[in-house]
Amino acid sequence: MDVEEISIGLADQGACVTHLERVRWGDTPVCPYCASTNTYRLRQEYRHHCNACRKSFSVTVGTILHDTRLPLPKWFRAIRLIVDAGNTLSAKQLQRDLQVSYKTAWSIKQRLREAMSREDQAWLRTLFSDTSVHLGNGER
Repeated sequence: MDVEEISIGLADQGACVTHLERVRWGDTPVCPYCASTNTYRLRQEYRHHCNACRKSFSVTVGTILHDTRLPLPKWFRAIRLIVDAGNTLSAKQLQRDLQVSYKTAWSIKQRLREAMSREDQAWLRTLFSDTSVHLGNGER
């Protein structure tokens, strides 16, 4: 899967959320607050409600994608660009490719670099598991 396929296949927020839910949870959403599977989808866009702790959540809670204003399709494109380029992609180039500010590009790059080294962000390693791209830590 290359950058163009990412742009076409995951071009809208809904497709990205669906993909993240499949990668992170499989068939059953899990509450990030209490680990309960007793949840249901809310009518609100892309949110779930836990019957056990009575909190609402989205698939991005507890991830580097939480509390970001950048749309998920841009995050997916940034992840693909950084993974493909390895450590050679500059924040300036990422800025041009994503058409965002330099500060945003730098922040994305730092978040991804830090997340790829953390064990609790293992789902990130499987985000693009259908490709043979290395994520910089020896894993595929």
